[in-house]
Amino acid sequence: MATVSRATPAAAVAPAHSAAKAARSQRGAPHGSTGASALLASASSELAPPPRAATELGSLQRRAAALVDAALTGTTLDFGRFLAGAATASAALPVGERGVRAGAAGGSAVAGAGASAVAASAGAGRPVVLRPPALPLDTATLDQCGRELEARGVAVRTLRLAGWRRPVDTALRALSLRVAEGVTALDVSSSLVDRQAMEVVRARFWSLRSIDLSGCTMVDDACIRSVVGCANRTLESLNISACPALSVDSIGWLAGALGEANAPRCRRLRTLRAARNPSLDDRAWLYLRSGGLSGLESLDVSDLESLTDDGVAHIVAGCRRLRVLDLRHCGRLTDDSARAVSHRCSRLRSIALTRLEWLSDTGLWHIAQGCRALQTIDVAGCPQVTELGLFFLAVRCPALQRLRADGDPLVTARGLSNLARGIGRGLVEPATKWHGLKPAPGGALLRLERQYGRLRGEAASTVQRAVRCWRARQLTERMRRLRDLAAVSADAAAVGRQRLSEWEAASAQQRQLQLDASLLLTVRAKHLVARARARRSRQRQAVEEAAGQVLNRIKARHRAHATRLHQRRVFEAILLQRRARRAEAAAVAALGMQSILREYRAHAVLGSLRWELFKRRADLEDAALAVQCAWRGWIARQRAAARALALEEFAAAVEALARIAQRVYRGHVGRRWAAWVRAFGAPVVRGWVHRSAALIQALYRGMVGRRYAEEVRRGAEMRHMAASRVQRVWRGSRVQGWREIALDRVRTMVRRGRAAREAEGRGAPRRG
Repeated sequence: MATVSRATPAAAVAPAHSAAKAARSQRGAPHGSTGASALLASASSELAPPPRAATELGSLQRRAAALVDAALTGTTLDFGRFLAGAATASAALPVGERGVRAGAAGGSAVAGAGASAVAASAGAGRPVVLRPPALPLDTATLDQCGRELEARGVAVRTLRLAGWRRPVDTALRALSLRVAEGVTALDVSSSLVDRQAMEVVRARFWSLRSIDLSGCTMVDDACIRSVVGCANRTLESLNISACPALSVDSIGWLAGALGEANAPRCRRLRTLRAARNPSLDDRAWLYLRSGGLSGLESLDVSDLESLTDDGVAHIVAGCRRLRVLDLRHCGRLTDDSARAVSHRCSRLRSIALTRLEWLSDTGLWHIAQGCRALQTIDVAGCPQVTELGLFFLAVRCPALQRLRADGDPLVTARGLSNLARGIGRGLVEPATKWHGLKPAPGGALLRLERQYGRLRGEAASTVQRAVRCWRARQLTERMRRLRDLAAVSADAAAVGRQRLSEWEAASAQQRQLQLDASLLLTVRAKHLVARARARRSRQRQAVEEAAGQVLNRIKARHRAHATRLHQRRVFEAILLQRRARRAEAAAVAALGMQSILREYRAHAVLGSLRWELFKRRADLEDAALAVQCAWRGWIARQRAAARALALEEFAAAVEALARIAQRVYRGHVGRRWAAWVRAFGAPVVRGWVHRSAALIQALYRGMVGRRYAEEVRRGAEMRHMAASRVQRVWRGSRVQGWREIALDRVRTMVRRGRAAREAEGRGAPRRG
């Protein structure tokens, strides 16, 4: 459908008027086929919309198509490379048949590339290199991209808007109408994401499994609540690294520990990245103890300077299924954190402990004891870690595949080589790119074979254990039966054993009483000693305080006396200087006052001139605005009148053309009818007339019969309604009569009862 431009040119009015005159002059033509067709062609060609709007729409469509071709990779739509900041990025887009046709039509295949250049490059067989920053990603372009994706039938699963330096809510609104239904991963890292953008995500993105908000400085707790509201049942991965606006309550909203009793939580969350957030201290990780994120398997809390051992204890207490834990650059962690991890996270596969100054071999020993399934560990930059701690890991962790120890001064290359030879057995070897161990060639197959062997051994041991347990249960059952048989003959022995046990219990109770008494005496003695020590310390402290107060008073008085002497000397010197320089000071003061007064007057005059200039400029701007408004209104009215006149003349031309076409067609049909009548004669016409008259009579009789039947039906309905009303009135009158009869009976019974009670009250005999 052609789109009419905003302003119809005045040159299009005259051709339309001439087309209407030509249509009126052609009404008297005998056939009119040639004139009508020519008039239609001329009118359609003259009244067609100008090519500007169609060209703009085609350019927008081609730009959106090129943008989608460059950004779409499988089911991933990545607009991050087309941002203004990515000046060095580029994408080579081969121009196909669409680009050649667009260049031949005068359009542009992509923004910033002319049609001739596109056509020449396509004709020469060279790919056209499009500079992504030249493509404007406005709302109209994104909406057209959504239409292009919908037309192609592409289901977008991953949407990336990383580095978006404009409000993200407009882009999400433009794309969500046609793309949001199937999107499972959203990447808006380092973008201007605010509460409005997250409200759009909450309202339209319901299937998100992965959200990346890293580097978004405006993301706060309200945004986290929006994430929980829209994806609490589907979210599996969340990245909130480097978001300084977050508070300690953000983890509470994720875990469902804040809000109502049944607040939503991300129960399916498996991966959480919260690195480089200084506001997330130990209080934030305390919410994990509620169990809201118990299914978490990967956690990144690196570069948290405020994280201590208590925070790590909260994390491992609420997330016992952790497999990957990143604690890099958390400088306040000690061996207690390693002990907590070893006690709670037995399924741990990978842990990063880079640059922990207080981590020693004791912490590595705890990790080796509790995390037997560990495969990867990074202890680079830990100055207190030695080769002994690495040996603990190698011996206690049979699945270890990668160990990194860069920057550890107490770990040498020779020690790592000995460690690889001692524990490797074809599994690991010293790394070449970094200081540590790495998997050896073929080590994975060898490890898998050994694991299979260990599993077979464990299965055999389990079977043997089950057989032994079964035999033990059989033997226990036989022994129980023998004890039941021998219980009858062992009553005397049982009584003796009971008395012996009572004596032993009494003696044990007496020993416990003695022990409690001794403990009580010991505790009381300790309390008395502690009180005496506290009393002596308080007395010593009071004496020291009193001596200090006296000494401070003496020092204060001495300082005050010295200060008064110094002030007196300084005052005398100042008086002498004032007397000597009084004349010079008076002259300088007069000159200064004159300069200040002149400067003040100059500033006042300049300020008044500036105010007058500002007022005059404001008046000129208001007058210019009024003139511009009047001129634009007049231009708009002229254009509207021209457009209305053009539309009226176009409607008159169309009506004239329609009348000409109808006249030509009716003349043609009439001439054919007259020729046929002249050829075949009147008998056929007479038969048609008779049949037509019979048909008319049948139709008229049917109409009369239907009217009669309708009158009969209405009469029957009226009689039925009258009979029903008569019956209803009759039945109502009978019911009214029965009601009066019943009321008379009730009144008679009431009068008789009242008379009987009065007679009994007077003592008269009761009548039967």
